[in-house]
Amino acid sequence: DATVAANTPPDENKPESYVVQKGDSLYSISRRIYENEDMVEQICQLNGITNVNLIYEGQTLKLP
Repeated sequence: DATVAANTPPDENKPESYVVQKGDSLYSISRRIYENEDMVEQICQLNGITNVNLIYEGQTLKLP
């Protein structure tokens, strides 16, 4: 039922954003938050990142 899905609260264990720490990569962030690397592409799209290897310490990333 679509209305039930729309009214389901977001997963409270998943943050809406993440501040990049020294040594982080998009892959390590995806593994930490989602327990796999499947979300790297969505993180890139959401944040307008075109180079998966180019993130900065202190950068705030929006998370899907």
